[in-house]
Amino acid sequence: MVSSIRNHSDCSVSDRRSIPYFETRFVERRVGRTAGTDHAEPIPMDAALSSFHRPAIRSHDRLDSATATRSAKEQSFYVVIDAFSCDERMKLEDETTVKTTTKSLRIVEFVHEHNGAGITEIATQLELSKSTVYKHLRTLEQERYVYKGDGDVYYVGLRFLSLGVGARRRRRIYETAKPEIQRLAEESGEMANLLVEEHGRGIFLYRADSSRAVNLDTHAGREVYLHTTAMGKAILACLPERRVDEIIDRHGLPEMTEHTITDREVLFEDLETIADQGWAVDREERLKGLCCVATAITDPDDTPLGAISVSGPRSRLKDGKLVDELPELILNIKNVIELNVAYE
Repeated sequence: MVSSIRNHSDCSVSDRRSIPYFETRFVERRVGRTAGTDHAEPIPMDAALSSFHRPAIRSHDRLDSATATRSAKEQSFYVVIDAFSCDERMKLEDETTVKTTTKSLRIVEFVHEHNGAGITEIATQLELSKSTVYKHLRTLEQERYVYKGDGDVYYVGLRFLSLGVGARRRRRIYETAKPEIQRLAEESGEMANLLVEEHGRGIFLYRADSSRAVNLDTHAGREVYLHTTAMGKAILACLPERRVDEIIDRHGLPEMTEHTITDREVLFEDLETIADQGWAVDREERLKGLCCVATAITDPDDTPLGAISVSGPRSRLKDGKLVDELPELILNIKNVIELNVAYE
């Protein structure tokens, strides 16, 4: 029986647990095959991957001994399904990644997160040998991505800044929304933010402060879980349910404060409310003492480009302002940004 084809991103955790790894290097070519025929044309796996885009199979489509047969003439394996197991896909993806690059990036991220680090500290925390860490740092230093300061401590280099600035400018919403974010901060008397989604995480692109804004960690480039912020939830409310499930399966629903939504059903109920009213609130869901109200910015096809928000301390953003006043303000700003995006 031919299994259902799904995009490889639909492979859930339950799929990966319930489907055993089935090693094969050929899949059956279904095109033009007639019923009752005992022959199937084998296709190399590489060709199948390009044709099927690494599809997965559902957990109930079990692979068993009847799935694969050996041709007496050709002495080669072929299968009578047109999909790969999740374990097969995961193995293939592991084979296509470069471990050396992964190690370099882990080292860079560690150095960045710790505002500088030495070889011994990096080796200990990342469970790498000192010689390996040294080689990676020397290479990164030669390419100007890190530099060595006093006391043999390495820091992230400014070369990353040019890459980040370029990446931000490629987001068309950045230049369009920037002046409106500044106006939002001035009119609200609080902090205003612009956030986009990438790889299922929220990335802050821009922040404007009023004279009363509190100091926060929402600098450009800061990553957050989408379910923990009003902006993130506003974006999730615009996405298809299938995509939201993919994001949750990949990143989970970690608890940041006692107010964080960590239940999938509760989150979807909140997203329905957000979709209906057009704006979202965050009552201390990422940072204790901080409240936010946000709305998504969409293009003419209703695809979310990002989200804008007003953030402030709980003492100033009580329900009267958080729910009654600020939503109208951010919806007015949203309208201006979306018109500029549509006709720029």
